[in-house]
Amino acid sequence: MPILIILFSFSCSSHNKSKPTTTENIEESRKYRIVSFSRIGIAGTYTDDYKTVWKIAAEDDAEIRFMQMIENPGWDSKLYALIGLKLVASDQYEVYRNELGKKDTYILYGGGGCIIQTLPVSAVVEFINEARLPNPNLR
Repeated sequence: MPILIILFSFSCSSHNKSKPTTTENIEESRKYRIVSFSRIGIAGTYTDDYKTVWKIAAEDDAEIRFMQMIENPGWDSKLYALIGLKLVASDQYEVYRNELGKKDTYILYGGGGCIIQTLPVSAVVEFINEARLPNPNLR
């Protein structure tokens, strides 16, 4: 039994599918939380941050709150705010999508399941743009 637990734990550990070009990119990516809009981890749950974006999107002042959030220094905040701007169909979505889509800083991205990757912000922005964003608060 202990062997199975060890093997299962190893299979759900972080994997680098995309290698950052420098040590600085790796260190930069570790400063922020994992960005994900898919089910991740062993239990296949959405992150609390993603769930919160959906809750904010239902509020009357959602666009203003996402605009404030996107100005925060963390890439995780910026990307979750971008998701929020997409959800509320903000005119500002394209502006920020184009701006953030040019960034090559690496971040931690959970694309689904147990795999966490380091990817450039530009790649995650493209994923957000193409994604059908599921509402994690509905079952």
